[in-house]
Amino acid sequence: MSIIRIISSFSSILEDKFSQSTYYKLQSYLLNAGVKLYIYDLISIILIISLIFTILSSIFIFLLNINLVYILIPLISPSIISVFIISFKTEKRKEIIEKSAPDFLRQLSSILKVGFSFENAIDYLSQNEEGPLYDELRRTVIKIKLGEDFNESWIELGYRLNSNDLRRIFLIILDSRKSGSSVGDILDDLSYDLRQMNIIKEERKSSLTMAVMFLIISAVIAAPFAMAMVNIYSNFIISLGQYNPILSSASQVSELYIIIHSFLVGFIISLILYGRFKKGIIFSIPLVIISYLIFFAVSRFAIIFIHF
Repeated sequence: MSIIRIISSFSSILEDKFSQSTYYKLQSYLLNAGVKLYIYDLISIILIISLIFTILSSIFIFLLNINLVYILIPLISPSIISVFIISFKTEKRKEIIEKSAPDFLRQLSSILKVGFSFENAIDYLSQNEEGPLYDELRRTVIKIKLGEDFNESWIELGYRLNSNDLRRIFLIILDSRKSGSSVGDILDDLSYDLRQMNIIKEERKSSLTMAVMFLIISAVIAAPFAMAMVNIYSNFIISLGQYNPILSSASQVSELYIIIHSFLVGFIISLILYGRFKKGIIFSIPLVIISYLIFFAVSRFAIIFIHF
């Protein structure tokens, strides 16, 4: 049986396990990231990879006589990594949309000023431009042509773009049309303001890069190596017959410190980059996995190089 048939079989089973509303939310989550893949196919691929990794890791754990608890890492890692990649792609797509938005507003203003109606102007732009913003614009144009209310479609477009700034701008445009104001002039002003906001965001991000890099290095390199050496030293002292309750608990304390430290660093990075803790879990879980794997590898194999 080919891999495609296996994935299709898994997808067919999953279709009966999720409600229509859950499917819509998950599929929208993928579309917001620009991932053009059927959600059930993606879940099937993740499950298959998790199963393969778990089997291979079980053999490795059995041969090295490692604690069976570690089998959880290959079991859940593919799911966590997938969520992280999708979240990362969502943020990158959002940045691309926000950077292209000023040009879109300026083009829309120019087309309106030469006599196009608003509906014809967005239809023209959706057919002649490329990019994530124009992909979403094409979806909106199709919905309007199928009979959906223009105002509702336009508001939905603002929410779909996943940007608070663009959502507010699209609502301002809608209110301007309703009030009979000169939409072209307002679009020029909004384009200028949004361009300045993007410049400020880029400057802020550049100034914070070094701080974020320092935190990442401390979480995935400095702390795991330091705690691993503490663990090795404690085991060495115990092997000499110098038993001490504090030394015997050093390994558990080191592991707990690595997990807590990496987890908190992820939330601090989220606060620095986005000004809120909400996205912290996106950074925390990968940092915890990477730092713990480094800690485990150094604790297990560094002693070989020391003896060497």
